[in-house]
Amino acid sequence: MKKVLKHYGKNLQLFVIMEEMSELIKAISKYERGIACDNKDITEELADVLLVMKYVKLIYNINSKDIKRIKKEKKKRLKERMKIT
Repeated sequence: MKKVLKHYGKNLQLFVIMEEMSELIKAISKYERGIACDNKDITEELADVLLVMKYVKLIYNINSKDIKRIKKEKKKRLKERMKIT
C-alpha cells in the first residue's frame, strides 16, 4: 500500500478512491433500475472500494481500532433506536 502511494502520489490516489466509490454507486443505480440483470458489477465495484479504503486509512492515518470502536457505538445506537437488545 505504501509503495503504491509513493509511486502514484497521494493526490492521484485520492481521485482513484473517489472514482471507485462513484463506480459502486453507478453499479447499484443500474441494478436497481433494472439495467443490470445480476449483481456482478456491484460485487466487483465493492471489492474495489474495500481495497481503496485501505488507502484512505493510510493517507489520513486512521487507526483500525478507532474504526472498530466507532462501528460498535453506531451498531449499539441503531439497536437502541430499533429497540433491539
